[in-house]
Amino acid sequence: MSEKRRMERFAVSAQADLVARNNGHSRHVDALTRDLSADGAFLCAAEAGVTVGDQVAVTIRLPVGRREAEAGDSARVRFRGSGTVVRREDDGVAVAFDRQLRLAAADRSEGET
Repeated sequence: MSEKRRMERFAVSAQADLVARNNGHSRHVDALTRDLSADGAFLCAAEAGVTVGDQVAVTIRLPVGRREAEAGDSARVRFRGSGTVVRREDDGVAVAFDRQLRLAAADRSEGET
């Protein structure tokens, strides 16, 4: 398989939310990133139902710092973007972003927006 990636990819495990839109229906999937770059990500998700070609909205939540990472979900920075599912594997999907992810906000608790 030839390497098609243009951006450096980093092994990052972070919580992610994926909302897939296909044929007028939306489907929400909880996921974890396996790797992340400026133009895409692989999202591990046990749940099926997202297919190649689906348009998706992605929110990725990263810990703000070491102390926050140890505290769990108490403080995370959210990045949001949209893209297309370009590959499906048994453990998840690869998403190519339409444009770079954008910083959304810092969460103070998982329930706040």
